[in-house]
Amino acid sequence: MPRPRRFLFNKTLVFVTTSVEEGLLLNPNPLINAIVESALARAQALHPVKICDFLIEPTHGHIMLMVEDPEHVKGFMERFKTESAHAINRLLGRKKRTVWCAGYDSPIVLTPE
Repeated sequence: MPRPRRFLFNKTLVFVTTSVEEGLLLNPNPLINAIVESALARAQALHPVKICDFLIEPTHGHIMLMVEDPEHVKGFMERFKTESAHAINRLLGRKKRTVWCAGYDSPIVLTPE
């Protein structure tokens, strides 16, 4: 059954979660952290969202984004996944082009109101 379409609104905080492909683990170390931070900075420069926080775990990643324009989230995530996958593949000597699973989850973080 298809998933219902997700709607994001201007000036909302979203909690994005994306997974690493099966069989690949991202060990938390200074080099992986630098790759992820660099990919996030590049994606943020091209797609104006505000990164509030992020956490990359061995099998998945979480990013909290303040969204000014919901149209930028998709492009931001595509750029982040592409930039980080290229660097990680070069580091590991992998020929496969993808590191992250297709898609991501991005629920809105609710306010007290």
